[in-house]
Amino acid sequence: MASIKATEEPDKNVGQGQFAYISRDGGKIVYTRRDMDAGVVGIVFAQGTIRDSKHSMGLRLNKESFQPGDILDLSIDLRAGDTDSVVDAYLALLLPSGIPFFWRPDRQSFSRQIQPVCSACTVADYSGVIITIPLDASILPGPYTFYAVLTKQGSDPLVQDNWLSNLAQASL
Repeated sequence: MASIKATEEPDKNVGQGQFAYISRDGGKIVYTRRDMDAGVVGIVFAQGTIRDSKHSMGLRLNKESFQPGDILDLSIDLRAGDTDSVVDAYLALLLPSGIPFFWRPDRQSFSRQIQPVCSACTVADYSGVIITIPLDASILPGPYTFYAVLTKQGSDPLVQDNWLSNLAQASL
């Protein structure tokens, strides 16, 4: 059997002087349990996709800087985790003034009203453009940041305990 080198998670106490850690490498899970007196007790190898408990997201823009007349494409990289698969999804834009606006897919625009982009949506792995915005001269210069988060159904997205994903962001 080939050896597997991977970054290890810190030891976790699993009871009665036993500790365990998980190493991850290219879809393999290496679980090692150690007894404080006897050393390594056992190693289990498992094939499959490693999933984090929370869903994970990343946002990205098609360019680093924009000018009037440019097209802004906001893309998402979403990886489903092991938590609730039915969620509310939120997308916000923080303006240079510090005022947040939330994406309203029914109007294809941003609004001050907090509203999910999708309510009771099923989470699945996805990567692609989620919004395309033509930029005109009315866009004021300054820092803008997009934020996205998945929450428990019907919960307040401004309360971090309701989040079922990381808070993804992309700035311009």
